[in-house]
Formats: sequence, structure tokens, C-alpha cells
Amino acid sequence: MKRVHIRSSLFIITGLAFQSCHNNKNLVEKSFIDSLQTLYTPDSLLASNERILHFWQDRISPTNPGNINELQYAGTLINRFKLAGHIQDLDSANAILKKVDTTFAHTLAAPLMSLVSLSIMRHRFAEGDIFYKKACTIGIKAYQKNAIGFDIAFELGYYGQAGNLLKNMSGLKDYNYYFRRSKFDHLNGKMDSTLSAMQQAIVLAGKSPYLQNLAWSMMGDLEVHQNNLSAASTDLKEAIRLNPGDIHSILQLGWVTLVQNNDTVDAKALFEIAKKRNELPDPYYKSYQMAQWQKDNQKAFFYARLFEQKSTMYQYGSMYSKYLIELYTTILNQPQKAENLAFAELKNRATPQTYTWFAYSLLCNHQKEKAYKIFQQYIAGKPIEGIELYYVGKILKSVGHGLDAEKCFDAAMENKYDLSPYMINDIKKMEE
Repeated sequence: MKRVHIRSSLFIITGLAFQSCHNNKNLVEKSFIDSLQTLYTPDSLLASNERILHFWQDRISPTNPGNINELQYAGTLINRFKLAGHIQDLDSANAILKKVDTTFAHTLAAPLMSLVSLSIMRHRFAEGDIFYKKACTIGIKAYQKNAIGFDIAFELGYYGQAGNLLKNMSGLKDYNYYFRRSKFDHLNGKMDSTLSAMQQAIVLAGKSPYLQNLAWSMMGDLEVHQNNLSAASTDLKEAIRLNPGDIHSILQLGWVTLVQNNDTVDAKALFEIAKKRNELPDPYYKSYQMAQWQKDNQKAFFYARLFEQKSTMYQYGSMYSKYLIELYTTILNQPQKAENLAFAELKNRATPQTYTWFAYSLLCNHQKEKAYKIFQQYIAGKPIEGIELYYVGKILKSVGHGLDAEKCFDAAMENKYDLSPYMINDIKKMEE
């Protein structure tokens, strides 16, 4: 993915130049979609998980609380969320893990480490950092400390700390190291190393369907960011075969076939499969983007409102702030809500990315000078990606830095498939 380190008057651009895709070869065969609807279904995975869930649930004694059965039960609830998107399962798992922690008077590291992973999943990164530090105080293995510590530091924007923790893992060079190495190299715009590291992760995933699925899905995302949609479709299909409930890969595959082949029929079919298989609101955001692609403003507004309705349920917390900020600053035209969300997100993780969301929200809420000061203080010189490049371009253009703004827009278009159709059309209009 294109990463750009932005300075007030200097842009250091790394990555590959954008290549338009003119290949009309269908990347997603209709036979694959048919098989996904009939053969590749998550039913067997859900049924297996349900049996395991009831096994551990039945072993829990209300009068004699323990930790092993409870932790295993919480793990199966989290796994069911991954398969079907029941957000209530994460709430239940969270309650169980906190109860175990309390029952054992905060002396066990295991429930705290599970709470760290759960917090990351729920995008509660500051909360996860608290659990992580408590677990470290109790005592955890060096490997866990480095791996989970990297995850927390990376999400909180402590990139120097994340790099040091990654170095501590380099001696083993296993799946966990290469998966994280790919993320870190991606941050720094080292695309050859990023792809190579993820390929190593795929090899080292062994026979674990979960690890294989995660690595193939991430590889598909990386290929999309590189504008290599043919390779991306192959990777994403492999991820889906391993886990037919992988909503992210299904939606990404639908997006790939839409932007590569302008195939609204197959894209819609994949989006509908995702809606039926998973309760998360993500498919409605993709439907909103597809309506934009088709220039159907009425349908785009409908899906934007529907996504807002579903993603602002209290159980999701700030999981969808990034997408809601985009909608509130564009089609839903509620910039104050965007500003409030972005400011709240800074308390969760103050990164160049989240500062960009806040600055752009300020711009849309008629505070361009304040937005520019945020850019100068917290964003200039830091690595950001496609959507954030577009936001920064708009900020710079508003204060008269037209040439720098154009460089941002050019760099954003090199990540074209990360942008919404609205953003792409806006950039094209500014170029006319």
C-alpha cells in the first residue's frame, strides 16, 4: 500500500505507481459464487463450534467457579462471533473473562491476556493496553509479551516501541513474527518485504485453517492495495475456502469484481451472501459504496443511513468510527457528529490516522485553520494511507497549499481501491 510521509512543503512518496486495470477477464467465476452459496458454507464450522461451546458451558459450576472451563467457554463465544458476527458473544465473553479475573483476585495473567485480544478485536486499544500492563506485572512469557505487546503498541501508534518488540521476536521467525513483520513493513512502505513476509506467514501457518485463512485474507488485502486485483482475487478465494464465514474476504472479493470488471451482479451476490451469513453491518457499507459506483444517489443515501443505524448500536462502541466519519462528512452531512466521533477516537488511540480524521472533521465543520494546525502538529512527517491522504489534500487545499494538496491527491489515487467512489470523483473534478 502507498504510504506517504507528509511534511508541510515536502512529500516523501514510497510505493508503486498506480496502474489502471483494463483486463476484462472475470476474476470471480460464477461457479465459485454458486459453490459459496451451496458447498462452501460456515454451517459445519458453526455446528462444530456449538458442540465445543456447550461442552465447556456444561462444565462450568456456578457454585465452584474456576478458570479453565470459563476461559475455554469464552474462547468459543469469541470464535462464534468470528463465524457469525453476533456482537453479543463478545459482550458475554468479556463478562466471563472479567469475572474470572475478579474471582482470582487479579492474580492470573491468562484472563487478562484474553481481555487484551478481545479489546483489540473491539477496537478498544487504550483499554487493551491497561489489561496488557496488568498481565505483565503478574508475569507472562517473553514470547507473549513481545507478540501481544507489538499488537497493542502498533494500534496505539507507538511505532518505535512496536519495532523493538518485533526485533525481540526475530530469533524464532515463525508465523507470528512474519505476520507482524508484514504489518510493520507495510507501515513503512516496504512493499516487497511486506509481501514476502506475508508469503512466509502462509507457509508457516501449517495445517491450521484459522492461521491460513488469516494470512491469505491479509495477502489479498495487500494485493488490492498494490492494484494487483487478479492475484488479490486468488488469495481471497483461498481465504474463503478455508473459512466460508470470512465476511471481510467475501466483501473484499465483491469489491474486486466490481472495480475490475464493473460486475454489479456478482458483486451484489457476494454482498448478499455476506449479509445472510453475518450480523455485522459491514455489508451495508459496501452496498453504499456500490450505489456510489453506480451513481445512484438515492440508493447510496439509503444504505448510508442503514449502515449508520446498525453500526451505532451501543455494543459496537467505536468499531466503525472511521466509516461513520466518512459518511457524516459527506452524504449524511452531519459534520458535528464526525467531529465528536473523531475527538473521542483520539482518546482511544492518538495516531497520525486518527488525528487526520479529527482534522478533516474540523475542516468539514468550518474550522479550517484549526484543522491545519492539527495537520502541522500531529500529521506532517508521519505515514498515512489512501483515505487519509485525501483528507489531508482537502485540508491543504483549503488553506491555499494547492501544489502540496495535488501531491496528496495523486498519492491517494495510487491507492485508488482504498477510496470511496465519492472521493475518486471529487479528486477527478478538482483536476478538471
